[in-house]
Amino acid sequence: MPEELKVPRLVTVAEKRAMEEDFHMSSARDTGQLLRTLAASKPGGRLLEIGTGVGVGAGWLLDGMDPAARLITLEVHPEAAQISKEMLASDSRVEVVQANAVDWLRAYDGPLFDLIFVDASVPKYEERALTLSRIAPGGLFVCDDVIWSAAWDPQVRPSKDRVDKFRAEIHGEPDFHVSLLDWGPGICVATRITADAGH
Repeated sequence: MPEELKVPRLVTVAEKRAMEEDFHMSSARDTGQLLRTLAASKPGGRLLEIGTGVGVGAGWLLDGMDPAARLITLEVHPEAAQISKEMLASDSRVEVVQANAVDWLRAYDGPLFDLIFVDASVPKYEERALTLSRIAPGGLFVCDDVIWSAAWDPQVRPSKDRVDKFRAEIHGEPDFHVSLLDWGPGICVATRITADAGH
């Protein structure tokens, strides 16, 4: 079976629910496949998703995670968080938290994360330093929507200035190796450099 057809059942359910709720911010399937691949590279890992929506991205991450890995996913909107809690309730590896992500990140004092997927604007743009500070050495920072499109709804998508500023700044992060993947909505994948990298 071609890889592009291996869509997890949970993702299919979440995509259907997104259509029913008129929610158009879910991760695209090519982004989802990358998330699954990256999650699989972190056996027993601690993963964080910022911007659950109705659970599409979480579905892809969970499909790549092994039994020992754990996912916390944050959603600011109570209705969307409740939908995701109900849909993901059967998987004990995931916890859905209804919270403002920046407030949650500031208060968080647990172990650093092996992968953070950011699908929300403020933790990616204005508060990126805070988000990056919660990533373990060797851990991944992943975000989408880094190619601006004139077709985006300005009420829910970032402005061109914000996207351009992100692209100009992200390669300057001193503790990360960064790749911008210019396909689909545009993806950024960055790895936190370990102390002995290159030695």
